[in-house]
Amino acid sequence: MGSYNYERCRTCGLLTLDPFPTLEIIENHYSEKFDAGNYQTLLSFSDRYRQIYIDYVKWIGRHVRLPGKRTLDIGCFTGELVAALMTEGADARGVELQERAVRIAEKRLPGRVFAVNIDEADGPFADASLDVITLMAVIEHVQDPVKLVRRIRTLLKEGGWLFLETPNASSWPAQLTRRFWPLLAPVEHLHLFSERAIRHALEDEGFDVVELRPHVKWLPAAYVYDMLQYYGPEWRAVAGPLFRVLPESVRQRTLFPFFAGEMLVAARARLR
Repeated sequence: MGSYNYERCRTCGLLTLDPFPTLEIIENHYSEKFDAGNYQTLLSFSDRYRQIYIDYVKWIGRHVRLPGKRTLDIGCFTGELVAALMTEGADARGVELQERAVRIAEKRLPGRVFAVNIDEADGPFADASLDVITLMAVIEHVQDPVKLVRRIRTLLKEGGWLFLETPNASSWPAQLTRRFWPLLAPVEHLHLFSERAIRHALEDEGFDVVELRPHVKWLPAAYVYDMLQYYGPEWRAVAGPLFRVLPESVRQRTLFPFFAGEMLVAARARLR
């Protein structure tokens, strides 16, 4: 991990990057990743990754009826989850800090995706105006995740829902592979929550955790192999011989179950 390490909280198991990168380092990192990194991989596999967003919507739908619900996806990238939520009748919008991703989203979702920070937004993001907020693969990137959770609580109506996905530092892949866990990604991942840590963060800010479970993703082998150059290059070297014997059609189109140690969390805003 170069000059970076992760410090573990002995009480809750939260991993925090040390030394903590400056805002300039973080901004430069994401600019480079968008041009030639894991974000380009996500864009190039967007059609095959779409099933992940469909699965998110199915999971959310088991907790709340989506038709007509005012929904906000924070960190929506190019708006795939916003579009999937809309197909189920949700009044969905998204916010995203990467302006180039917003421009891509605006082409097919005009007026639905905004290049704003939720701390500065108003209108559809007014306090206590939303039924559902989604936060998929975002909280681990945030400099101050507790501040974000606190803001989310103000945006939700009483009894509103927060659905999030994030790496689980207490998962068996994390415990088994330790410093070789692929989701230890300095600068990209600033905070990695354990199950105890995410429960504490949510409950302390007015949420009741309703569900917490592992997130198994069905993905093409080509996507996973490409991503391993950014997350766990050691594992890419191990997987290389097996990957190369797979037929190209299998690499690109067949979906396999992968579990890297991520979790899905459903939490409901506690009545005051």
